[in-house]
Amino acid sequence: RVLRPGGVPTENLNEALATLGLTCDTTAVVSNDPSIAVAPGTLPSHYAPSSRLEVFETKMDLDRRVGELRSHGRRVVELPYADDSVIYSRTLYASLRDCDRGNPDVIVALLPAATGMGVAVRDRLIRAAATR
Repeated sequence: RVLRPGGVPTENLNEALATLGLTCDTTAVVSNDPSIAVAPGTLPSHYAPSSRLEVFETKMDLDRRVGELRSHGRRVVELPYADDSVIYSRTLYASLRDCDRGNPDVIVALLPAATGMGVAVRDRLIRAAATR
């Protein structure tokens, strides 16, 4: 069972397990109760920056939201995006900390595709953006 997406994409795990006639159970594991969390990072909110984080599926939606926020005088910082989800995963937490240092009202981030390492990056970003 995959407790949360990580450094080895489930596609790779399933490929390796297929040789044994097995597959991964990728049912999401989420608990609102920290005392029964089955693995680190499975709470709905995890690794959240101090500033509010908003995530978007498309650059167009992100840009529209940035315009709205700035028109209301909000300080907005965009999380640097990497087309390569492996690179995005390696720089994610450092980039979030860098964005947060400026104490913006909102940090905005573009979600990577939900394939390969993008699944893990999406998971971390969505948890970081969750209501605390």
